[in-house]
Amino acid sequence: MDKASKPRRYAAVRRSSAATPLNRRFSAFGNAPLEDPPYPDKLVFAADQLAPAHPTKPDNLLLASVKDAPITLTVALPDNVSYTDTIEIELNGTGTGKEILLDPFLGPPETDITVTIAPEDHGPLPEGRVDINYVVHFHSGLGDTQHGPAGQFYTTDYTKPGLPFLGQLVFSDDVNANGVTEAALLGTGADAYLPARVPGYTGLDPDGGDTITGMVGALQETVDAIPVGPGELELHFKRDFIVQLDDGAIQFSYFVTDRAGNISDPAKAVVLQVLLKDAIGDLSTPSVPAYDDDDDSAGVAKLIDEADARAVGGLNVVIPANGNIKAGDTIMVAWGAIEVGPSSIADPAGDPLATIGVPYAAISDAWNTESGGADKIQTLDVSYRILRNGISAGTPDTPATVQVNLHQAGGEDPDPETPENENLGTPSLLSASGQSNLVPPADFEKDATLTVPWFRTDAPTLAAFIAGDVVTLRYGATDLAPRTITAQDVTDAKNLTVTLASATIVGEGSGPAIPLQFSVTRTLAAGGPNTSTSPIQPVKVSGVDELPGGGQPLVALKVPEAEGVDPDPTRPDRLIIGRAQGKDGTNFVIPAYVNQNPGDVINVSMVVYRPFYYIGGHPGDLPANGGGARDLVLDGIHPTDATSDTIVHVTEAQLMHYEFPTQPLHGHIVYGVVGAARPDVMVTSDVQLLDIDPRGT
Repeated sequence: MDKASKPRRYAAVRRSSAATPLNRRFSAFGNAPLEDPPYPDKLVFAADQLAPAHPTKPDNLLLASVKDAPITLTVALPDNVSYTDTIEIELNGTGTGKEILLDPFLGPPETDITVTIAPEDHGPLPEGRVDINYVVHFHSGLGDTQHGPAGQFYTTDYTKPGLPFLGQLVFSDDVNANGVTEAALLGTGADAYLPARVPGYTGLDPDGGDTITGMVGALQETVDAIPVGPGELELHFKRDFIVQLDDGAIQFSYFVTDRAGNISDPAKAVVLQVLLKDAIGDLSTPSVPAYDDDDDSAGVAKLIDEADARAVGGLNVVIPANGNIKAGDTIMVAWGAIEVGPSSIADPAGDPLATIGVPYAAISDAWNTESGGADKIQTLDVSYRILRNGISAGTPDTPATVQVNLHQAGGEDPDPETPENENLGTPSLLSASGQSNLVPPADFEKDATLTVPWFRTDAPTLAAFIAGDVVTLRYGATDLAPRTITAQDVTDAKNLTVTLASATIVGEGSGPAIPLQFSVTRTLAAGGPNTSTSPIQPVKVSGVDELPGGGQPLVALKVPEAEGVDPDPTRPDRLIIGRAQGKDGTNFVIPAYVNQNPGDVINVSMVVYRPFYYIGGHPGDLPANGGGARDLVLDGIHPTDATSDTIVHVTEAQLMHYEFPTQPLHGHIVYGVVGAARPDVMVTSDVQLLDIDPRGT
């Protein structure tokens, strides 16, 4: 088509004076001009620059990526424009100052107008709502203008959500303590998930279309986010998402992408132990031998009683073998609602896997919580968990079931870590001379009186006993005759008194703390009986048995160099020492004695007479020359230990005394011992006779 035939577009001819602007109309009632109405067509944003529409409140939200890019819009070409006319964008009521010539859009063919807003024009505007419109400048006429429809706007959001930081995921106390196991998941099959709470974040809009991406280790996946309260969400981490990683310590986190495409920083990770792949599903029921082995053939109820519960090392629970146990796994035994452990596994292939002692404290706690201390049988489940990396790898489908009754005199043991029930009063001893918990030497061979308190220590008006209880006192290792509590005893409500025979005191002997205790055996409604014991009262006892020699005479000392010296074979027992034997001195040997202690003090005494004892005999003893100067006293001697003989060296001068005239002599030698245990008493030995011959050369 040549130029002459090309279609042309012209403004409508207005039949008015040339001075009348083209964008004005006149009233039919006079010459007053009327403004043209706004154009009806709205600006249309490029689809690739718009965020997904808000589900409840349209806001023309732009993607955050346009912040530094031109914004592209289109609008229908108005019918009343002509060549040289322009269009300009107004932002928040202010024109950009950049008019776009409409000639390129007039055709043919006519096209919608495409307009761009440069970053320097829209970027500085505050985030949020931006009012926008377009205005046509009629430069083809006299320069008047006509606007687009009012009320147009768009929204910007360039701020990443969660500032200054996202809160950590909040998991249940059970998950934090026991890890991520099958028991921690909600739902079943492909819908099973681990719930976690998000404590809200800056910019959260429950209906705003935020996308939350869960992070498990290095993996990422969009997770369901369910509003559960004002400003709070619950995230669902699917099981299939978690098990893409191996079991063990795994980091859990999340980040938020808002509708504008702003991406938050990830929340600080929470590390959880995960055990989903290697869970053990075939664990067998444990056994409790103390219960299982009870003979109930005679109609006696199987029962865990006080004696069973107080087993040394704890009440045994036997864990069966399992082929899926790994080195490092541990066991947590469940005694009802009370857990005991964790306990190590010595051999993962062992059969049984382990035998674990449940302490009395746990058994007592569980029974008293249910029974209140009454004569009542508790039926209780016993089970266990295998722990791997500190979390549960499995538990048996079926627990063992036992029955327990710890009803006893004194009620619930206030200190289950000790074998005694401290609610029972402590017995006491009164010696024959009235000494409390003390038997002095003068009372050692006399009867004493024992007293058992009637009332409990935890409740001064509460009786410790009921009719039928059997009370047995024990002094040292001796059990006294049992005493059965009668109805009259209950009526009297007085302390029990028992005579302790002197023979028992002597038989148990001396000591700084002879234990005095009583036990109470109580019949149960079924099974039993149960026996509880009182605290121990130590009794200090002093008798002859604690003296050096243990109450027996100390044997005479020995003089080895004087033995077998007499040349007369008819006198083999004679002890005699002469110049040859006494040269350089001689040793007196004190034999080790009962109760010997390095703290003992030994004194040796020798009184010298004349003539020889073996020949002259004692009736003819005469004082030695010198008026006692030849006598000998050695003191301050101590045994070296508890079992060795004590050697006392006597010098030649001390023994022989060569004063002229020399004469045949003999000595009466004794030693005395003051024991460390009884420093107020000296025990003296038998006399040793020794002939001394200082004569000759």
